[in-house]
Amino acid sequence: MTAVIEPKAIKEGLPPYIPQNDEALAKFDKVVSSLYGCIQREDGFSSFLDCYRAEFQIANAGLICVQELPFRSLFGWASGYPRGLLTALIKTRMLEKDDAIVKAMGNPLDLPVSFSGGDSNYDFFENMSVVAKAWTKPLGLCDSVSSCFSLKDNERYILVANREKRFGVFKDADLSVLERLQPHIKQAVILHEAFHQQKDERDGLSTAFEFIQQPVALYSSQARLLSANSLFAQIGKQHQLYTIDDRSQTLNFSNADVNSQFQAALSLFLNDSAGEILEVEYLFIEKQGAPLRFTFRSMLSKLGEISGVFVEAKDLNNQAKVSLEQIRSVLTCTDSESRVLRCLLEGKDNQIIADELCLSVNTVRSYLKSVMAKNAIHRQIDLLSVMMKSLY
Repeated sequence: MTAVIEPKAIKEGLPPYIPQNDEALAKFDKVVSSLYGCIQREDGFSSFLDCYRAEFQIANAGLICVQELPFRSLFGWASGYPRGLLTALIKTRMLEKDDAIVKAMGNPLDLPVSFSGGDSNYDFFENMSVVAKAWTKPLGLCDSVSSCFSLKDNERYILVANREKRFGVFKDADLSVLERLQPHIKQAVILHEAFHQQKDERDGLSTAFEFIQQPVALYSSQARLLSANSLFAQIGKQHQLYTIDDRSQTLNFSNADVNSQFQAALSLFLNDSAGEILEVEYLFIEKQGAPLRFTFRSMLSKLGEISGVFVEAKDLNNQAKVSLEQIRSVLTCTDSESRVLRCLLEGKDNQIIADELCLSVNTVRSYLKSVMAKNAIHRQIDLLSVMMKSLY
């Protein structure tokens, strides 16, 4: 939320955000977990915005819901601004005059856009009004980025973030982070609305989950299945992995070992004897081709206690083919090794990889051993896990 001038060129086809190491992945997961931790909080997404600012060098940020026609701001959350400023701007309808909000309304949906266009020499204050300069210049800001999404007709949610000059303007990599965050923001907002607007929690969740365009399920703090959308049920049916029993509110796995793995991952969140809150856990289930991935994320009550676990399923066989450059951005490897790794990601065994790349099986094994040695990875399943966490 800051008065700024027309953004420069809108960039399409942003490079995907790929965490370069465990630290970068942990940082991204921390922000996503803070997002889902806000679902049941009465103060909404303020703590998510706090975390986003801290992890990605953001001076201040706001998530605002606006009505398109007639144009007016409805409600929102903010971090890094003076206390009460957002409420005052909404009540006085000054927010609708803020250039960052106005310009964001003209941007394409789901596409982050910065005002600088990545130009390090961009003059943030050129053509800015005197009033805007009076309160933005002392903050030392140099750029602003916004991203919009819509959940219902005639409404938009706008995420606006500003950066201080000492951290430089927003580059494509920064916009890619926001682009990868946005589907999670959508899902969290949908669930937040369901928790706070529906009288019957279960019916509200069931309705809300169907709007989420990913296979998702929600467990209570007592490991009871509260809700799962049709896409989540479809994953189980397609791979003959599980069925959902609505009466007993359970997920019934066809394989006892897989059931044990799933329940063990779930129990990590609900029975943590160390007293620490686990933010994210991954479970990979081997299937024909690439494995299925289940991502578990904790949901927190307003007291900061675990109130549930959000589970997202992903069929990696349906993902777009990753490039060799993307693989090399995650792991130290040669061109030849990255080709073998891509085949491994696609669920192919060593013999099929050898036949496809015109190599011997021993060469394939040698390449895999070389990659694991260079990246301090001891097992092939861990090698696969590193790639899947970062690339999908």
